[in-house]
Amino acid sequence: MSDEVIVTQVTDEKEEIQYTPTAYQLLADRLGAALLAIAGEIPDLAGPHPTTRPFEMAHRTVPDEFIASMTHVVDETEEVGQIGVFDSAGAREMLQFNEAFTAFANQLEAVLNSLRFTMGMKKAVHASAALQAYAFLKALGRRRPDIRIRVAQLARELHRKGKKKKSADE
Repeated sequence: MSDEVIVTQVTDEKEEIQYTPTAYQLLADRLGAALLAIAGEIPDLAGPHPTTRPFEMAHRTVPDEFIASMTHVVDETEEVGQIGVFDSAGAREMLQFNEAFTAFANQLEAVLNSLRFTMGMKKAVHASAALQAYAFLKALGRRRPDIRIRVAQLARELHRKGKKKKSADE
């Protein structure tokens, strides 16, 4: 019995694509599912939205110390508590939430930055080698027409314009 997984993807009614996911794809899928499970554990998790983002941005600079002090003032001053503008219990809960999840958010950010850097470095190593091989193939293509065809294809895929030719004015 094989451990190989074959995935069938239907792109439209006429075309089916079958492929075997790589070990990296299976790992990324598993980690993505674990990340979604973690996200499901975070109470009231919300993403940014165009209608709420400006409000959040405008108020993020209010210091936590100010909010903590306001909870005490509202709790101790009956008149302020009666107007119902400030929810001191909700504010205390927010302060506890933010304090508890700041370290977790920093860890997630560090992992994300490391993952993006790792992806970039893996690409850089192979891109550098590919560019060196491309330079060699261009030189080889001067003598071999069969290589010239491949170099032309690679040049199109590289999306580089090449050197600009000097005009007669210059």
